[in-house]
Amino acid sequence: MAVRYDPLLAARLAWELRERYARRSVAAVGLGPDGWTAALAFGDGSTLWCFLHPQAGQIVPDAHSPLASLLADRSQWRRALRRGMVRAGGWRWHVFRHLVVQEIETPPDERLLLLALSSGGSARARLALELPRNRRNALLLEPARIGERAPESSGRDAPWRIRDVLRPGPARHAPGQAYREPRSRRSGAVEPLSLSEWTDCLSSVGPEDRRAEALRQIALTSALNIDYILTGGSIPDSEEDAAGPSGQVLGPRSTLAAAYARYLEVRQEARCHLLPRPWGLQPYTHRLGDAAAVPIETLLAGMVCAAAAGGVAPPSPDEATPSDTADLRGALQRRHRRLCRRRNALRARLSDAQDADRLREAGHLILANVRNVRRGATSVDLPDFEGSRRTITLDPALGPAENAERYYRRAARQERAAQRLPADVEALDREIAEIEAGLDRLGSGVEPDADLLRLAGFRDRRTEPRRAAQGAGGGPPPGRIPFRRYRTSGGLEVRVGRSSKDNDALTFKHASPDDIWLHARQAPGAHVVLRWGRRDQNPPERDLREAAVLAAVHSDARHSGVVAVDWTRRKYVRKPRRSAAGAVTAERLRTLFVEPDEAAAQRLRFTT
Repeated sequence: MAVRYDPLLAARLAWELRERYARRSVAAVGLGPDGWTAALAFGDGSTLWCFLHPQAGQIVPDAHSPLASLLADRSQWRRALRRGMVRAGGWRWHVFRHLVVQEIETPPDERLLLLALSSGGSARARLALELPRNRRNALLLEPARIGERAPESSGRDAPWRIRDVLRPGPARHAPGQAYREPRSRRSGAVEPLSLSEWTDCLSSVGPEDRRAEALRQIALTSALNIDYILTGGSIPDSEEDAAGPSGQVLGPRSTLAAAYARYLEVRQEARCHLLPRPWGLQPYTHRLGDAAAVPIETLLAGMVCAAAAGGVAPPSPDEATPSDTADLRGALQRRHRRLCRRRNALRARLSDAQDADRLREAGHLILANVRNVRRGATSVDLPDFEGSRRTITLDPALGPAENAERYYRRAARQERAAQRLPADVEALDREIAEIEAGLDRLGSGVEPDADLLRLAGFRDRRTEPRRAAQGAGGGPPPGRIPFRRYRTSGGLEVRVGRSSKDNDALTFKHASPDDIWLHARQAPGAHVVLRWGRRDQNPPERDLREAAVLAAVHSDARHSGVVAVDWTRRKYVRKPRRSAAGAVTAERLRTLFVEPDEAAAQRLRFTT
């Protein structure tokens, strides 16, 4: 179902978006292959979807990101940053580094949203969402070159030019063209008209022409609100009536003074409503005299309701699939280069692993000559076991025994690498050979199949089941989720890991960066995640303590009288390389002291 916009709706929506997304890190701007859908992907994994079709029009926040797999692969993400754009599934994703939402605004009396993206305080890009129903569009703007002129202007510099456009059109809607921000010529765009100005504008025409005259002359009036302003409660019964047929005669009670009072009321109203209209559910900033209007907390909440009623949904968070053979060949070549670099690095490590005996001998020499090794020295010259002398490098912060232990640990690592690396190199050799064979098959004209998609790192949607989205980090394996669900008395969701491996999955795949992560201090136990999407404040004390009780109950310290539970934001939790399942390190920890309460945990269990 469609959502229609006017300047008041655009201004209020810009305010809500600014309150929600200001200073948020931006990962990419996406322009869809259908020509009607744009997306703003944030660094925390969420996405703002913009459905600009004339029969849709919703702007909907969503918890998943179609770039999740790309963001997870750091090397692939760095290559995408160097290229500046990724093509996947027909989408064009313009990727950015260190970019945040600086401002979201709308020009006075315009149906346009401008999202300013900056880095280090300087403007780097803008996303312009044009919202008039018959010419909706999304334009990605970049700073113009010095001296570039705005179209149809006499000597005025254009600060922005079009980098990419969702729906290319004539003149200024083509990439590379200078962009000129629209400016309303109606009166009262910034400050409302006075009563005398209002009367002068509308008293010069007959009652049957006041509607058209108000729409032409007075800012912030629109087809959505003009009938209420002039008649005090005329609700259109059909889409044709909503368009305002010429010749409509206003009722006798619609005096200019009463209409002026309603004009001020509509401009100043801050409460949002969901209005039933012939074209669908319409979020708006005023109830417009409609007894069937439903109060809503925010316009964004109304957009979600309107999208659900109209069957509009964000694209699936499935990994990107190649749009054509050229994309598949490029993906295979990039993976081939990445695997070759990794194989060369492993071979270099394997050659270094032959020095394990020499490292262990250095440890023996230090212990055998411990009286000749002083703390603070950077090196020492000692006789080896064959009668010659050998210079051994030392860590000046360590004593002789600690330096010897350091050499023993290095020798042990080298031995383990010497045992493991040959098999890793052999596996890489096989994978590289498979990719080379796949490239040869593509060169011979073979159509892409499941094996080629697998080699390139893509999913084959024809044969693999679609994953269900479960939080910001993707979905669980079919038929099982790696956590138990609880609900605090304040209504917040708490997730508790089922096992050591499930703890890793919960923390790093089923939790957002700003969620609260909890764990009993110095006791084996479950990872606990309190779902909390706000970075500007911490969750309520009661909900946090209830989550801490769950962490205490699901730990080996459950039988203690009082348990210390550490908590921090999930983004400060790290997984050390080659660490055991469930083992993590955390920073910026705070501590709560709670009593384990099995009964309280049972009451919090989410059973629906």
